[in-house]
Amino acid sequence: MMMIVKKIFFLLLWAVVLLSLAQPIYAQELCPSSFANLCKIRFENGGPVGAVLITMIIIAIFTCLVFMVIGGIKWITSGGDEAKIKAARSTIVAALVGLVIAVCAFGITNVVLTFFTGQGVKSLKVPKLIP
Repeated sequence: MMMIVKKIFFLLLWAVVLLSLAQPIYAQELCPSSFANLCKIRFENGGPVGAVLITMIIIAIFTCLVFMVIGGIKWITSGGDEAKIKAARSTIVAALVGLVIAVCAFGITNVVLTFFTGQGVKSLKVPKLIP
């Protein structure tokens, strides 16, 4: 096991060394004629994508809250039965875990999109080919 870890470490070390030695190449033209269609790609308002992601997180939060209420009702109506209380508690815990996962997924998506595109979920812009 240790040999595998050492091999992976040295492979990553060599990759970092080789990538750090790469020199930039500067092109003469910003948009050569052979790539004319690719140069027409422009960023436009991607409101629907952001709206879909936000709608999905709202649905996930709503679903988690519904399951928390269901778990609370089960707990109240358990009548002191330990098995029913345990089932209700597991429903509430599962709902809380789902809520945390949904909020974390939204946050991670927002951070990743901001890192790679410079825009958050609400201002996400999707590339679109304009003729």
